[in-house]
Amino acid sequence: MSPLLLALLLPVARAACEDVSVLVKDLEQATLEGRTEAVQEALGALRVAFGCGPQADPTLLGRMWLAEGVHAARTGDPRFASIAFASAARVAPDVWNDAYGPEVRSMYDAAVAKRPGEGQVRVSPVPEGYVTALDGTQVSFPTRTLEGLHVVQVGPSGNRAVYASVFYLPPGETFFVLTELGDARPSVAEAPTPAQIPAAPVAPVPARRPARAWLVSGGVAAALAAGSALLAVHQDAAMEEATRMDDLDAAFQRQKAWAWTSYGCMGLSAVSVGLFFAL
Repeated sequence: MSPLLLALLLPVARAACEDVSVLVKDLEQATLEGRTEAVQEALGALRVAFGCGPQADPTLLGRMWLAEGVHAARTGDPRFASIAFASAARVAPDVWNDAYGPEVRSMYDAAVAKRPGEGQVRVSPVPEGYVTALDGTQVSFPTRTLEGLHVVQVGPSGNRAVYASVFYLPPGETFFVLTELGDARPSVAEAPTPAQIPAAPVAPVPARRPARAWLVSGGVAAALAAGSALLAVHQDAAMEEATRMDDLDAAFQRQKAWAWTSYGCMGLSAVSVGLFFAL
């Protein structure tokens, strides 16, 4: 079974949605000038802009990841540089910019020559009628795709996203995007109605005590699931702030552990609630 990476897609609350093309130009200029703080600021602004504007332009995505790779190469992180270069070439094969120089070009060529692995991306929940896009192309999830950096966008139309996630998909992994755009719990129509629930026996009264115990245990498991999911979600911030692959890997491993814990507790909660209605 493939390990599961859980990610939260955060809502965007900004007065105006910034132009991605302008932000990419700012990123490229900051990269050429070696201004690390400006590079990080531009990347952060781009992540926000993907969550409030139209579906991403693959060429702009390629330019963004190319600049990110150049910055990583020049600041001592060749592993992440290789990931970013391969991602840039994946979405925009002709993305290379000669302004970055021949030394970086050799690293770019080496990264592109590697054979990429595959992973899976899942997105849930998605409200009825909303469209989902991966790297600027509308797709249905779950879907398999090549390893590397990706952008998932969700919105009422292709012209307006309301949530976005920029993430790294390792080979052989499943990346789960939790959008929080809808209610993932069963609807009222799916819940048992009073007529469907067997009547409790009149006697003896103690016969209902085990059922109540199952309900309590289900509630405890649900609380543990929510807490574990929250801890998994908090690792997103650590991955966003990671400047080296070692830090990114550590946050990724912590997130997988909490994600599996959350899913295990959710399963236990579902079983306990089922026993409550059955007993």
